[in-house]
Amino acid sequence: MLKEVDEEYRTTLINFAKYKIVIFTMAKIMEMKQNERNKVVLYLFNIVNKNV
Repeated sequence: MLKEVDEEYRTTLINFAKYKIVIFTMAKIMEMKQNERNKVVLYLFNIVNKNV
């Protein structure tokens, strides 16, 4: 199972062009100041951590 997940992860990274919203979000985050980026990362970390 882990091998399948790893293969899907690598394929997703290669085919990022399919996920326009991810590219757009990454671009917007890169435009932010460092302290704003830190807030976004902390928010995302908390959301992911809560769902685990």
